[in-house]
Amino acid sequence: MKKIGLLVGLLFVGVFAFAQDKVHNFSISYEIEDYQYREPGLMKVKSQPKQGASIVYTRRGLRSLDGDVSDDNTFASIEFRYMTGSGKYIGGTVSYDYETHVETVTPFTYDGIDDYYMELGLRLGKVYNLGQEWDIWPYFGGAWRHLTNHLEQSGPGGYKRESTYWTLPLGFNVRYHQDPFDHEYGWNVTLNAEFDWLLKGIQYSGPMPNAVTDIYDNTYNLSGNSNRQNEGYGVRGSIKVEKSLGKVGVFIEPFARYWHIQNSTIGYKLIENPDGTPTPYYIDGYYEPTNRTYEYGCKVGITF
Repeated sequence: MKKIGLLVGLLFVGVFAFAQDKVHNFSISYEIEDYQYREPGLMKVKSQPKQGASIVYTRRGLRSLDGDVSDDNTFASIEFRYMTGSGKYIGGTVSYDYETHVETVTPFTYDGIDDYYMELGLRLGKVYNLGQEWDIWPYFGGAWRHLTNHLEQSGPGGYKRESTYWTLPLGFNVRYHQDPFDHEYGWNVTLNAEFDWLLKGIQYSGPMPNAVTDIYDNTYNLSGNSNRQNEGYGVRGSIKVEKSLGKVGVFIEPFARYWHIQNSTIGYKLIENPDGTPTPYYIDGYYEPTNRTYEYGCKVGITF
């Protein structure tokens, strides 16, 4: 976070951003963040600062061909984000003795796990003027998020983890424009707040090639498992400071994002020998536990 703070400080003395009253607006930005994924009481993955990029296109005046924002206050926004980094796994390994029925947990830490996530979202809304210097942009939409975490890099028993969410974003932007008579070169400050309702989530875990080779010596076929996630939400917010330089501008935007996903549905899976005959060993009641994700960072970029 020290690097992020230094970057924010250096950029804040510069000039920032664009005028959102244009019919077509494109934004390209660089993002850096601290990232943590936690399964309370079980494990967590703490990432080195993730880095990535986002692209946003906003269209004003959806009901008119020429996008006349004076008569049509509707808007649509499409956003794509890609973030990647390396993380540290902090948790443990579990062994089970089927003769004594004793489960043993051994603390385990591994640094150097690669992961990434992508987000794609569409948001639709209207702009309402609250005076000469203020306006509000309420919106709703649909979004998709996919995360891949390579826990199989941690060694025997590790597995590839993939999370896919389909969400309903509900939010608003509140904008203050310093000079309402000179939008082309005036200052803007925009506060964003959004709630993301989880419509559907799929958690895929596996395959576990290290477990097959090192623990079970190819006796069992441990393929991947998928579980449905039905309950959860995300919350995000940011403050964007902008200054238009005419047709092109630059901006800075500190942000925070949080996800809280409940237990998935329970899946049952029987593991069989290569010859197809059942064995006493099977996975019973496999599910993805409650998890939380914390993201704090900053984005800077250009608009045109």
